[in-house]
Amino acid sequence: MPGYVLRRLAMSAATLLVITAILYGAIRSLPGEPGGGAEESDRWLRETHAQDSIPAGYLRWLADVARGDFGASLSVQPGRPVMELVAETLPFTLALGALSLLLTLGLAVPLGVMSAGRPDTVPARAGAGMLYALHALPVFCVALALQHLVAGGLGWLPPIGAGPLDPPASPAAGLLARVPYWILPTVAITLGSLAFVIRLCRAGVLAGLRQDYVKAARARGAGESRVLWVHALSGGAVPLITLCGLMLPGIVSGSVLVETIFALPGVGRLFFTAAARRDYPLLMGIALLTAAATLAASHLADALYRAADPRVGGEQAAADGEAV
Repeated sequence: MPGYVLRRLAMSAATLLVITAILYGAIRSLPGEPGGGAEESDRWLRETHAQDSIPAGYLRWLADVARGDFGASLSVQPGRPVMELVAETLPFTLALGALSLLLTLGLAVPLGVMSAGRPDTVPARAGAGMLYALHALPVFCVALALQHLVAGGLGWLPPIGAGPLDPPASPAAGLLARVPYWILPTVAITLGSLAFVIRLCRAGVLAGLRQDYVKAARARGAGESRVLWVHALSGGAVPLITLCGLMLPGIVSGSVLVETIFALPGVGRLFFTAAARRDYPLLMGIALLTAAATLAASHLADALYRAADPRVGGEQAAADGEAV
């Protein structure tokens, strides 16, 4: 087990180095300089070590990061530390991602189980076709359609923003006042992943229905609902648990457009603004954070999978023993 953990950590560190090296080289190769005037351009030259060659400059930037120095924003909020801006906007992105994940699972698990229970009915096939059509649409199309129809046409929900500007009377009142602003962004991200999660849940339950323990439960007189929702679902939950960890990076990447369309002050919108204004230190900081979060989500998914299926841990431990 320790050998496996060390190998995963070494692979993650190597992956981070490769990602940041490619990004640093790409940014250094872009023509022109960041907007904002000569002062920002001079600071860009200093903070990215652009006077050095790309390999030497990357190593110096990496040394700065190792000391906790990610630089300061050039043009989005000139002079403010990169990590300060990220820490200010990260809670909004995490909240949007958590809400989308909960809504996705809350809808996908019941729909997937019901679809597996009656796989060949007309409603099941029609619902699957509708969901696949939504899955094929880009997330920004879904977001713009919801904004135009629900917020603009019907006027049911606010079109943009994270909440009212007036200070709330109490924290509970403030939270309640923010709820309408978060509905459309959450739904926009959820619709993009719903079809895939339903299909995965349905496939897991169908595979569980073919297992011997399900046949034994039926032989003991268990009802069809209990067989479907307890025995088959528990057997098909392992890939679904793993998917929860792997969905997090996709939700964060999808939030770039959604946060921009709905004017949410999250990391996704900050990244979009930094790219538009060519704020290179801010781009590097957000990219490093996103890469680290993706690798952490991969480790989380692996840990959840090993916890849900102890046989995986036993097989890996045996492999480590043979390697020794």
